[in-house]
Amino acid sequence: MRTILILSTFAFLGACRQTTPDACLGLMSPTDGPSNLVGRVFFIHCGPVYGTAFTIDVLGRQYLVTARHVAQAFQGSGTIELYTHGAWKPFPTRLTGHGAGNIDVSVLAVDRLLTRPNMPLTAASKDLIWGQDVFLLGFPLVLPMRGFNPTSGEWPVPFAKKAVASLLDPAAETVLLDGHSNKGMSGGPVVFANRKTDGQFEVAAVISTGLAVETLDLNGQAIPDPVDSNGQQRVYYDAGVVVAYKIDAALELIRANPNGFEFGGV
Repeated sequence: MRTILILSTFAFLGACRQTTPDACLGLMSPTDGPSNLVGRVFFIHCGPVYGTAFTIDVLGRQYLVTARHVAQAFQGSGTIELYTHGAWKPFPTRLTGHGAGNIDVSVLAVDRLLTRPNMPLTAASKDLIWGQDVFLLGFPLVLPMRGFNPTSGEWPVPFAKKAVASLLDPAAETVLLDGHSNKGMSGGPVVFANRKTDGQFEVAAVISTGLAVETLDLNGQAIPDPVDSNGQQRVYYDAGVVVAYKIDAALELIRANPNGFEFGGV
């Protein structure tokens, strides 16, 4: 299993996209590595916020899933921007729904196919097990991104980061992961190899945030940032724990308002 996962990491980083007309964007050949993963992940700009989003298909309709704090400025209908051809491009979009309460999940419906439906990706969290390796896909820190087919069409390939499913509670809305997430990764998919289906990748959750903690002295008091002379700032460090919300929250929003782009099929 370890060998398979290591090889999968290199497959993520080596996979590339194929160009298609605007009517069906961001698509890859099913033979070009894990295209049902890489070909579904997008760099999104919504209002003042940058993040990651990914497509899922439900009952013949395609949806774009992201974190609510990335898309919270979007209401009703309008445009979002996706990074393609080396620049941001607007896409007419409708809101499917924002997660209620603390649920950091939003679902959008773009006015066209972004991913070929013949690259299926199951969206379910029920088969993720405690201690299992997972991958976080997204666009951290607006780092230089690698694109393909620059002469006729270019979509960036997401970063792949590895983590471990550390805390699973069937009654909880979240999954806690041992790993690191960075600004820009929010809204990306948490994917895993399902052992019940011979290692096929599935998306189990939506990345929310990485937990940060203050640096404390031996007395448990927060240590001021040494660069800050007034002592008001605090030094925060990544705790190495990533909070992700189960994909079930996105599926509930879709069931309540099934307005995704209709392509047919089941």
